[in-house]
Amino acid sequence: MLLCDDVRADAGNARRVNLTGLASRLVADSFPAAHDFAVYLSVSGARGVGQVRIVVWDADSEAAVWTGPPHPVNFGADPLRIHALTFRIVGCVFPHVGLYWVEFVCDGVPLASEPLLLEQRG
Repeated sequence: MLLCDDVRADAGNARRVNLTGLASRLVADSFPAAHDFAVYLSVSGARGVGQVRIVVWDADSEAAVWTGPPHPVNFGADPLRIHALTFRIVGCVFPHVGLYWVEFVCDGVPLASEPLLLEQRG
């Protein structure tokens, strides 16, 4: 799972995507601070249809600060197939500086998480 500014299909190769602005930290002038970003995942080992979503958690309070809508994904019958998933996180409000976790959830089960550090400019 990668956090970044944007994910775009490669115009010259349908099997590739281009990620810009890989990020493990964000900087804001003041808090609370709203940020938009993207999440890119490569998922394998799944079968059938599942509901997936992204949840952003405050590491200190363990409160969700952003919960994305569920998205149905048909993983098919082959668990070896790799599925590329992209999520756009729009208007995620971070209440304070500190550590947050960006979590990928499938059918209510957390499967991957990535840390995201929020810092204040200056």
